[in-house]
Amino acid sequence: MSVCLNLIKIASADDGKVAITFTQTTSAAAASVQYQVSCQSSSGKSSATGKASPITLTGLTNGIRYSCTVSAVDANGTSDPSPAVQITPGLLYNPSL
Repeated sequence: MSVCLNLIKIASADDGKVAITFTQTTSAAAASVQYQVSCQSSSGKSSATGKASPITLTGLTNGIRYSCTVSAVDANGTSDPSPAVQITPGLLYNPSL
């Protein structure tokens, strides 16, 4: 596949989930592109797909570090993954609660 992906711009974590924000392709075939976020840890791999950024991946284990990438998928195949970002989901601390 010839779709070129830019780097992941933002990776944010919350309770059992991460949201990956990335720059979408601007190619002529952009309307037919799906994006796949894959997150790998020592306990396994999880992935989610979507048509636009950001993509949120749920069902992750708090306190476990994940290595996450984004790939573009269309009728011609799957692009190489973006460079990975490291992120750890967990409960956010709010001292006002």
